[in-house]
Amino acid sequence: KIFLIWDAPVPSLYLDTSHVISIGLLNEQFEFIDYQTIQDKKSGTRVHVILDDFFKKHKFDVKAIKNWFVLAGPGSYTGMRVSEGIAQILELEQIPIYSFYTYQISEFSGALSGQWLTSAFRGQVFVYSWGPTYKTSELNDLKSFTPRNASEVYFHGDLPKELQRLKTEHHDTNVLIQQNSQVIFKTVKELGLRHLPQYFRLAEQEFIPNP
Repeated sequence: KIFLIWDAPVPSLYLDTSHVISIGLLNEQFEFIDYQTIQDKKSGTRVHVILDDFFKKHKFDVKAIKNWFVLAGPGSYTGMRVSEGIAQILELEQIPIYSFYTYQISEFSGALSGQWLTSAFRGQVFVYSWGPTYKTSELNDLKSFTPRNASEVYFHGDLPKELQRLKTEHHDTNVLIQQNSQVIFKTVKELGLRHLPQYFRLAEQEFIPNP
């Protein structure tokens, strides 16, 4: 068992399993104390070991977590079930769970309009578009997709090779969440967000063989 050895105020934890795994520890002001991204494609099968190692590193028990923040997608069915499954178990332990969508990072960081993109596999790209009066999401063909405005493209960690030309570091939501952690997590908590996982497709569509 990992016993609590924590002299500072009780921390919050952030978990993202939408593609690779990102895990972060936040202080009471929602500033990151530690932030790690594990690029191993098999990391989803080892998430419990990764979390256990993270807790041991910082010498505290999972029950010491004050707030547990989870990215609710969009992502693959398998990836999103990992973090949601953990969240549901922790809710049974009365640990406060907050979940929000990756594209909301851009909005909570102050972007009034844009398009957030991520690979949806199967030759498709997921596109979330927003502006002052609209919000839409859809799957587009990866090879034929053209952004509405290349200067307003956001993404999370990486883009498919077909869209690499659109990458700019200041529009990477994996970077934005670290730079703007205080306002993002404060907003999520104040709004009491607990979004259900958003998948690219229904389960019966996700697991059919590629044509």
